[in-house]
Amino acid sequence: MTEKTNVEEMALAPLPDNKIEQWVNTAYRATVIGVVVLSGIYAFFPIDAIPDFIPLAGQTDDLAALLAGGGSLTFLTAVRTIFLAIMRRPRVRVGCLALFVVTGIFLVGGALLAFYGLYSLLESL
Repeated sequence: MTEKTNVEEMALAPLPDNKIEQWVNTAYRATVIGVVVLSGIYAFFPIDAIPDFIPLAGQTDDLAALLAGGGSLTFLTAVRTIFLAIMRRPRVRVGCLALFVVTGIFLVGGALLAFYGLYSLLESL
């Protein structure tokens, strides 16, 4: 029972440097407001990439803008949550660092493999 309480306290404890958490929260709120306002302006403003008087295409364009804004907010919320969790728990930092290193190795290896395949294909022509 004590271990669970300690884990809960550690998860909810403020960051060692509270200024970092305040900065992250302020930047997050400003970004959320900006994305919501810009998505709303684009959706309801009559002049945009595909005019609304074109049937179906104009409304699809506005819907895509709103969905892109929602996707951006979802991504930002996930990044903020992960960042604050990493800052609160030192053990998680090591795990995330290892995950980033392994992911980077796979991404670089995959990119090199793709470029080699493309090079071999173009060389055979």
